[in-house]
Amino acid sequence: MINPKPTCTRRPWGLLATVALAALLPSILSPPIADAQQCYEVRSYIIGEHDRTIVENYIERAMIPALNRQDFYQIGALTTHASDQTGTTRVVLVIPIDDLSRWKLIDDKLKSDDNYQTAAKEYLDRQHDEPAMVRIQSELLIAMDCMPEFEVDHESIDNSRRVYELRTYESPNERLAQAKIDMFNNGEVPIFHASRITPILIGRTLVGSQMPSLTYLTVYPSDRQRTRAWEQFLANPDWKELSAQPKYQNTVSRIDTYVLRPLLLSQM
Repeated sequence: MINPKPTCTRRPWGLLATVALAALLPSILSPPIADAQQCYEVRSYIIGEHDRTIVENYIERAMIPALNRQDFYQIGALTTHASDQTGTTRVVLVIPIDDLSRWKLIDDKLKSDDNYQTAAKEYLDRQHDEPAMVRIQSELLIAMDCMPEFEVDHESIDNSRRVYELRTYESPNERLAQAKIDMFNNGEVPIFHASRITPILIGRTLVGSQMPSLTYLTVYPSDRQRTRAWEQFLANPDWKELSAQPKYQNTVSRIDTYVLRPLLLSQM
């Protein structure tokens, strides 16, 4: 704020500096996300005992087209085919984000999107005593140095047998979480590739129910090859050497793993 005292009138440079700082503040405090690392929303629809078909239809027919109209592309739509480790089933929506200011407006734009409202009617019209799901869980990730942008394996999209694996590594505290992030940034990803584990995205959790943590999504030609890939990873001498370093010990207190298959209209 400009000092209201008369002395300010004798120093016009003070006013100019204040105006210049005000003009710069938005870019200082909120740098364009395109100039930084990419972000992702991983949104999980927890189905429980309810009819998953309603949620899957909603994602494919309403949500993905609406997000595309808002210029969000290569949306992942994935689902568990059996109960996951929490004893329930889920549908996972993965949204790559290049501009957080547009991401914040998604819900507002859905309200005025007539095509979305029509396509989502079956899902949105469910009453409190017959919901389509238990709840939605969501986390916002920021890409890590080891993988600053997501990479879709376009060759795998034509493979109907492909499977995905979504993993969250939760750490006991922020110091140990940073050590696990450093482990990824300093050698873990090349071992992934050498073991035929294909990462699509790797991100540190900015907002979520499990923090501090990081989450990554990988893809495999089949579930059998997923199992083989992890066997190769654990047997890799570079992994054994990396994981034996004292600074990387006991960095993870919980691992959540979900094996997923793509919905028909998944773009990832």
